[in-house]
Amino acid sequence: MSPTGAPEIHDVQRAALADCRTPIPTATDAAFTHLARMLLNGHLTERNLLAAVHTIVLRTGYADSAMNLPLAQIWLLEEEWGQSLMASAPPPRAGSPLSRRLG
Repeated sequence: MSPTGAPEIHDVQRAALADCRTPIPTATDAAFTHLARMLLNGHLTERNLLAAVHTIVLRTGYADSAMNLPLAQIWLLEEEWGQSLMASAPPPRAGSPLSRRLG
């Protein structure tokens, strides 16, 4: 359904999905799905995908809801590929999901 549809439809849709115990996709889910499709269709390179995932991870503040998604797991590849995406990124704040992951 279109996100620009009538609010009543979205209320009913959410309730119906909840009754079926179907998870409602988040904006991060939608963004990662879109990026994956672009990569598979040849409209995005692996490095561009990595940069986009990195940006999303940063903008979510390393939230568990984003970091637990399968595509988010590639964000550490920048270290392997020798890119400097993290050079301009602020360090994770103390107590953030990422700082807990990194120990």
